[in-house]
Amino acid sequence: RCPTSSGAIRAEVDNGWIYGTKPVNDGQWHHVAVVLDSDGTPDISEVRLYVDGVRDMIGGVQPCPIDTGDSHDVGIGLLVSQQQPFGGLLDDVRVYDIALDDLAVSALHSSIDKYMTTEPTDPMRDEPVAHWALDETAGTNVSDSLGRHPGKLTNNDGSGAWVDGIVG
Repeated sequence: RCPTSSGAIRAEVDNGWIYGTKPVNDGQWHHVAVVLDSDGTPDISEVRLYVDGVRDMIGGVQPCPIDTGDSHDVGIGLLVSQQQPFGGLLDDVRVYDIALDDLAVSALHSSIDKYMTTEPTDPMRDEPVAHWALDETAGTNVSDSLGRHPGKLTNNDGSGAWVDGIVG
């Protein structure tokens, strides 16, 4: 999600947050990545933010522990506490169970066309645990191309809010 004043990416958990400095609200598609490389006690302050394959500088942070258990849903593009939806477009969303390093994020961005249509084979990356290409054209259900985690759009009534992504 983007803070309204800067247009930079932002990640939130409970009462904690972290945001970058590079604006992404310029009407262009951007590859963004949020990576948690925990020391064993995961906290939002340990998150690394990337825009177009490059690590972003941190603009601000409010530390807060992250519950990485499987008992909570993951929301992408929504400030849950205020029911404030994301004001942009999403395409090709992936979740990994490893912390991608700088080189892997850069490689994923550099090969975005290839990796948006096929799964990564680079040994520096593991297969994602979920991959929503968001290539559907109607409705509110989204398919996980790996067949593991079907998704549901919660702020889309399915009646024409689908647009072509960067690929597909």
